[in-house]
Amino acid sequence: MVKAVLFDMDGLMVESEMLHYQAYKEVLVRLGVALTMEDYFAAWGSDKDMCMRFVEKFHTPISAAELLEQKNTLFRQVYIYKVTPQQGLLDLLRTLKESHYLLAVCSSSQMHEIEIVLKAIGARQFFDQVISAESVENGKPAPDCYLLTAQKLAVEPADCLVLEDAPKGVAAAKAAEMKCFAIPSTGLETADFSKADNIFKNLGEVTIEMINK
Repeated sequence: MVKAVLFDMDGLMVESEMLHYQAYKEVLVRLGVALTMEDYFAAWGSDKDMCMRFVEKFHTPISAAELLEQKNTLFRQVYIYKVTPQQGLLDLLRTLKESHYLLAVCSSSQMHEIEIVLKAIGARQFFDQVISAESVENGKPAPDCYLLTAQKLAVEPADCLVLEDAPKGVAAAKAAEMKCFAIPSTGLETADFSKADNIFKNLGEVTIEMINK
């Protein structure tokens, strides 16, 4: 029986993946690198992991730590305030809260970014726990963040439902032995979501009946 619903953030709750991509693209073009969407999604993961992959792939003149700092600064100054909630998100959160589910965010973003985004879209009050990239050693597709979230909520992994927008996130949820619904984000509509228990076009399609099925 599902007792807790765990949400990824970027791409699932908010249409932010393209904003992150634009921030990386803007920083990297200054370094002589033309970042494509294919490059971005191929490197997808925590910001720390992505920066390491970009430095290795493009042989940038700055370190991964410097790249991360420049990207985060630009994102916080320009892009983070452009986020909007995904279709059906707030209605789903209200329904889940009224139905007494425990709710958590489990994101590969930094905690300060998560807090800004949640407050900007009016969603912070719905969540019992927020787990960020700093909370775990291994990012998705490792199951660490979801296992930690279940521990913090004091529920068994088998009693959790994860909502994810990317294959690596789905892989993390299934590695944690949790039920997982996929709602593919922009740019990932044709990706392989075969590991998900169900696939939806948007959060508005997710119902209590589907959760308990």
